[in-house]
Amino acid sequence: ATLQRVVNQKEHAAFLLCTDNGKIKGLMVGLVNQIWYSRKRSVVDLIFYVHPAYRGHGAKLLSTYLAWARNVPNAMEIMVGVTSGVNKDRVDGLMKASGMKDVGSIYTMYPSEEVEDERCA
Repeated sequence: ATLQRVVNQKEHAAFLLCTDNGKIKGLMVGLVNQIWYSRKRSVVDLIFYVHPAYRGHGAKLLSTYLAWARNVPNAMEIMVGVTSGVNKDRVDGLMKASGMKDVGSIYTMYPSEEVEDERCA
């Protein structure tokens, strides 16, 4: 339902798709939210995914998202969440090279080893 809402509200969202000869290399979905304590808005990603065969090539997708987000009227912040744990150091380098700052952490607990193995594959 959330993704359908994003697709239907183009003035408040971006759906970016990167392809190579019809194959999906990656995608990014961004959403504009009203900040609860302000009249300003926040731009957040819902999805930032690069297919394993194209990992290391997410810079163009990220720069396109950031260009869109910088033009959102009344935006106070632009956020990208990195929560998969996949290629953490490389993704951290990409974010910092793009001008993003590390402002926090996400902590995860897996209920079983099978779930952790599946998620990090």
